Amino acid sequence: MPTGIRPRVNEAREFLEIAKDFKDPKEIIREALSNSWDAGASKATLRFDLVQVPGTYRKKIVVSISDDGEGMTSTKRGEANTSEIEDFFNLGDSNKPYGSIGTKGHGTKIYYKSSGIFVDTWKKRKAYSCRE
Repeated sequence: MPTGIRPRVNEAREFLEIAKDFKDPKEIIREALSNSWDAGASKATLRFDLVQVPGTYRKKIVVSISDDGEGMTSTKRGEANTSEIEDFFNLGDSNKPYGSIGTKGHGTKIYYKSSGIFVDTWKKRKAYSCRE
């Protein structure tokens, strides 16, 4: 039996596989509600608006998600030295407690198919924003 074998991960292939898992746009609803649940929200609102794409006849759906959960900060913490907002966007990063819905850090990647992501959050009476 060989010794000293060190497994490796083909990151590009794994990323494509994860992205393929989230090809159904309706998954954004499940993911938004899961994130609200993990944040301890007692109320979540999803709003869908059809808006004109400037300079075209096309329309796009704008999804707005809000809840009364605990929010995220941009304060660096932990061994990875990332913030909660960074973990929201990063693939595989999650500091959610074991047993919560989002412990793998994959779900928010459904938002990658969006033309833009705007995160406005409050935590401990302080506002944080991120535009991607």
